[in-house]
Amino acid sequence: MNTYTIVYFGAVIVAMVMTPLVSQWAKRHSFVDKPGLRKVHHSPVPRVGGIVFVVATLSLVLPVFFLNNMVGESFRQARVELIALLAASVFVFAVGLIDDLRSVPGHIKLLCLIGASLAVCASGATVHTISIGTWFEFSTGWFAWPLTVFWIVVITVCVNLIDGLDGLAAGVALIVCATIAVLAFWSRYSAMVVLMLALLGGVTGFLFFNFNPARIFMGD
Repeated sequence: MNTYTIVYFGAVIVAMVMTPLVSQWAKRHSFVDKPGLRKVHHSPVPRVGGIVFVVATLSLVLPVFFLNNMVGESFRQARVELIALLAASVFVFAVGLIDDLRSVPGHIKLLCLIGASLAVCASGATVHTISIGTWFEFSTGWFAWPLTVFWIVVITVCVNLIDGLDGLAAGVALIVCATIAVLAFWSRYSAMVVLMLALLGGVTGFLFFNFNPARIFMGD
């Protein structure tokens, strides 16, 4: 439990410290979202807040691999899947950041997202079964890879699309991460608890600056 507490509050602190720094850096280099007819803000707002999530999450997740306790052991047992997931996530983040700074064609971003999803599948992290408690269970078989890629791509694109109002995407992410963290804790899946708490902490710290009127946006 101490590990979970440190991961969550550590990520909150990192995010709250980093967000103003990232915001100042973005303003200095004009990495901002300018006002327009279809936008609610009236002055330029930094649009690279995703940097905060990545740094806050990784800075609290990576040290867990070396912990000499139950949580650290859980991470090491699933290290192949976790490393693939983290590497794919950082890759998708990098593509999104480049898009925020220089613009990347939509089809290139989609291909990169599909490629990252395939890397996650190659590590063995696929949707093997779909179940509803003990009432229903369906094995996906050969369809596991297409389903997993579809799921990752659709969820990622949907979260990106709802990032139109202050605090909306971050608020949805907060609710989802908290829900998965509770379910993972109940199922005793320590690695997933840590991942969700780290991201939850990053989102929590970021939200202090993303509520209306937002002082920084997530960006792609």
